[in-house]
Amino acid sequence: MLQMKWKKKFLTQLIVLANLFPQNKKEPLSTIEYLGALALHRIGANVLGVS
Repeated sequence: MLQMKWKKKFLTQLIVLANLFPQNKKEPLSTIEYLGALALHRIGANVLGVS
């Protein structure tokens, strides 16, 4: 229960951070930013033992 709550909070924070990135109309980096956020989430989840 606590792990799911943490996971949701962490994902919410990542979404907020991703929204802070400047959006370039010519070459959007949203996909790269998303993959980077996902990688950070996986690392954080592994450290805390959340699958």
